[in-house]
Amino acid sequence: MIKDVFNGNEKAVSVIQKLLRLLKVPVTDSTISETLQNHPDYPSMLSLHDALHSWKIDTRIVRASIEDLDFYPLPFIADCNTKKGESYLLVTGVTENKITYYTDKQKPFVISRDEFLKIWSSITLFVEANEASGEKNYFESRKKERLSQNKLRLNIGIGLVMFILPIIAFSFGAASAGVTWGYSVLLSLKLAGLFFTSLLLWYEIDKVNPALQKLCTGGGKAMNCNAILNSKSSKLFSVISWSEIGFFYFSGSFLSMLIASLLPAENAFYIVSLLVLLNLCALPYTFFSIFYQWRVAKQWCLLCLSVQAVLALEFVTALSSGILSSSFVSITFKPFAAIPLLLVFATIGFWYLLKPLFIKVQNAKRSRRQFMRMKYNEEIFSTLLNKSKKIAYSTEGMGILLGNPAATNTIIKVCSPYCGPCANAHPEIEKLLENNNNLKVQIIFTASNDEDDFKAPPVRYLLAIAEKNNAEVTKKALDDWYQEGMLNFDAFAGKYPMNGELLRQASKLEAMDAWCDKVDIRYTPTFFINGNQLPAMYELKDLNYFLQ
Repeated sequence: MIKDVFNGNEKAVSVIQKLLRLLKVPVTDSTISETLQNHPDYPSMLSLHDALHSWKIDTRIVRASIEDLDFYPLPFIADCNTKKGESYLLVTGVTENKITYYTDKQKPFVISRDEFLKIWSSITLFVEANEASGEKNYFESRKKERLSQNKLRLNIGIGLVMFILPIIAFSFGAASAGVTWGYSVLLSLKLAGLFFTSLLLWYEIDKVNPALQKLCTGGGKAMNCNAILNSKSSKLFSVISWSEIGFFYFSGSFLSMLIASLLPAENAFYIVSLLVLLNLCALPYTFFSIFYQWRVAKQWCLLCLSVQAVLALEFVTALSSGILSSSFVSITFKPFAAIPLLLVFATIGFWYLLKPLFIKVQNAKRSRRQFMRMKYNEEIFSTLLNKSKKIAYSTEGMGILLGNPAATNTIIKVCSPYCGPCANAHPEIEKLLENNNNLKVQIIFTASNDEDDFKAPPVRYLLAIAEKNNAEVTKKALDDWYQEGMLNFDAFAGKYPMNGELLRQASKLEAMDAWCDKVDIRYTPTFFINGNQLPAMYELKDLNYFLQ
């Protein structure tokens, strides 16, 4: 659950993650999430289809027949409308009376066949994996994902240790001073309250977080955190939210008790007594909150109820341990009384310093997702492409041709043999060719036929190699050049001995040089897609989506 709070896992993403696990197709969770959420039609069935297709999984969306339900290959994804709001059910079992399905990566559910037929729209996604299915460079991606996950676990672990060690130290300190067990319990309750109020603050910033949504609506229709946290009564004087006040209360009192554990027993007891009296002042809010949810809103907020439970348990602990009765006797004004107050104000300042940053991060994530969906919108791409520079001069017979010669999609790459970005684009070209059978790539070089042009020698070699019409050798030569040849031309030339072929390349260099002047090539690499220059907001790797 906590992992999902940080990752923002959505139900459609979880369904695909579970599907790929069942199919034993190697794709990392982060790749699944990024691929789906960047799709312009996410979370439609089309986005699921396209994502699975990109990992070489055969997919088919059909309007299935109820009569043939028993004969459909498992697993399949069914488009449904459930009471809990799931759009997709991953069906893994069909019997005469029951349907077994998943809605996420966790446990399976079982419903009656009749109930399933009531919620099923009949739109179904069938899948079939094969040996080629999976994410390219999976192990490299998995290594990066594990590193990121381990960093998160380490940070959480360090945070827990920083909280738990003081509790243990406080417990031993209290025991050695002959103090009641109530101190350790109170400190633990402060930590629990801090946890719940932190989730409430997270919910205020990231209301669409699926994990928090699931937590807040897990009890059925009556559970609705959003209705409570967005109500008029959710803020004091319409300025500061009760979630923030609760966070200030628990964080300030928790830190106060930690500091108290370092002080002599008498001073520690004094600070704890103040905190117990502060809890008494907070108790009326507990009754107000429960009454409001019960009688006014007629809906419940699970996180809010958890906070009220912690406040009540604090009171019960202080009462049963004898701390409460002792607190009234010991209260006189001392300088130590300023400690809880100062810590509360410090927490307030700290929160309002960080809150704008948290909001900016969430807005940035949301904006990026919206931008990516716009960017991958086919209509927008086509419009921008049609408005970009058009090639008015033929490229027939020029440069090096890769891919399917009969393809209807053509990428023209205008590059320099000694251009770093051109070298970086070469692996992307190979990926595009590997993933798309209906694609050819034409490489045109900016070199001239002048003897003084340092770019001419490697281009002559590459053209001479391509002239032999051996696609594998041409591909290997380009790989060798961009990987090592740029640094050592003589070593590259030694791998591909020539016997007069270089002399035949002069007219080809002159034709490419003249074409580049006519088209007004100003930088390399420059890419043209089906006769139009690739718009500036797109990278070569983005074409994978459109070419599919």
